[in-house]
Formats: sequence, structure tokens, C-alpha cells
Amino acid sequence: MTARYRDLTTVRIGDMGAFVVPRDTAVGIYQIAEAAAKMLGEFCGDRVEVKLRGWIDRKKISAIKFVRQCTGSTLRDAKFLCDRAENEPQLIGHYTYNEAVQMVEEAKDEGVLLSIPSPLELLAKQVEE
Repeated sequence: MTARYRDLTTVRIGDMGAFVVPRDTAVGIYQIAEAAAKMLGEFCGDRVEVKLRGWIDRKKISAIKFVRQCTGSTLRDAKFLCDRAENEPQLIGHYTYNEAVQMVEEAKDEGVLLSIPSPLELLAKQVEE
């Protein structure tokens, strides 16, 4: 059975994008989205690990400056951390989820690659505990 255009609606869920779904299931999806947003709000106060993965070509100096700014470490320590990040991700610190997301966006503008756990990983971790 194919759905006609008038039987479909678009549901937008935060930053995840828009989904086209049948009208009769749209209410259920909104309820799921509200519950997910509530759960995300609960762990936003928890601390998450922010890791340095590397940098974009010819941006090593920017990466060192960014690490110094975030950690307050010396030039030597920041350079050592950046050198080690070429082989494997290095822990920069623990921040609240909102701070970490903001930090990743700032780092992206400067050509630095950071990683934080996805919201799904954090939800799964919270459920396990």
C-alpha cells in the first residue's frame, strides 16, 4: 500500500533532521522526541570526556594554542599532547555536555578535531548504571 502525499507529514526532531512519516504516527513520534529531549536534558549536567583526535592539514600550531587555552597547560605539555594525538586520541579534560559541544564547534572553526561521546552512548551508559 502506498501513502498519498496528503496522508504524510514532516516531523523535525532537534538537530537530527526532518523525517516524513504517516500522519497517524506523527503524534507518537512527537511523544518519543519529547521523551528523548527530556532524557538528554537529564545527562547534560554530567561530565563527558573531550578527546583531541588531531587537526586539519597545517593547523598543528592552532591545535597547540587551542589545547593550551582549554587546559591551561604549558607550551611543552600542549605540544606533547598534540604529538601523541597523531597516533591515538588524547584526553583533554572532562566538561559538561553543553560545554563540550560548544568546545567541539569552536575547535572545528580553528581546524582542530575533537571528539565527545554521542548522546546515544551517554544514554546507554546512563541506563547501564
